[in-house]
This record gives sequence, C-alpha cells and structure tokens, in this order.
Amino acid sequence: MTNEIETIEISSKKVWTVGQIGAMAFWGGPFAGTFLMSKNYKVFENQSAAKKTLLWGALFTTLLFLVIGFIPETALEKIPRVVIPVSYMLVMMEIARKSQKSLIEKHCKVGKRQSHWKVFGLIFPFMALALAWGYATLFLLRFITGG
Repeated sequence: MTNEIETIEISSKKVWTVGQIGAMAFWGGPFAGTFLMSKNYKVFENQSAAKKTLLWGALFTTLLFLVIGFIPETALEKIPRVVIPVSYMLVMMEIARKSQKSLIEKHCKVGKRQSHWKVFGLIFPFMALALAWGYATLFLLRFITGG
C-alpha cells in the first residue's frame, strides 16, 4: 500500500474565519456576515454560491426588519436587545461551519486568514448600512400600512 499525499490547491487570497463571520453578523447585521461568506465563496471560486449568499443575506435582512416592524413596541421592550443579534449570529456561524469550514481550515493552515483588524474596520460601515436599511424598511412598512 502506498501513502498518497493529498494535494490541495490553495488560492493566494485570504479567507474569513467562521468566528470573523459571526462577529461581523453580530456587530454589523446579518448582511455583513453574508458579505464575508460571499467573499469566501469568491476565494473558493464558487461565483454562483457567492451571488446566492448575498441575495439570501439581503432577503433575510429585509425580512428581519419587516418582522421587527410588526412586533408591538411593548413586546420588543420585554425582549433583551442582545437576543435577536445573537440568534442570527449563531445561525450564520452554523451555516458557515457546514458550508465553508473545511475550506477555511485548509486556507488557514497555510496562513491565508484575513486580519481581525479588517473585521473591526468593516463593522462600522456595515453598522451604518444596517441602520439605514432598517430605517428605510420600517419607513416603507409604515408608509404602506398607513401607520
């Protein structure tokens, strides 16, 4: 029996880790997390998955804001503010684990991980985007429903 060494072709581009995706989702909103997942798919040369990930992220973010818009304020006041971001962060991290973990690990073994500072730098623009997106969605919801 011969020992075969598995050859893995690793792109020279760096990837975002599952933890970085989770941090982005928590602080920057669900679209921010899907943005990083989409970037990973591009590194893995899966353009179709990259586009679908962004589309699903935009859809989920919009639906999240719509659902929040329908929850009465008295009910929202009883929910700890951290519950919603932690919930979608955990879901996003699980999706990233199931769909990208093995490829992320292969890249990280050869030092192809993005900087945590880049995550930190991207959080603020995505926070602003999420805030604007949320207000726009809620404004349209109130305009359409006449509330």
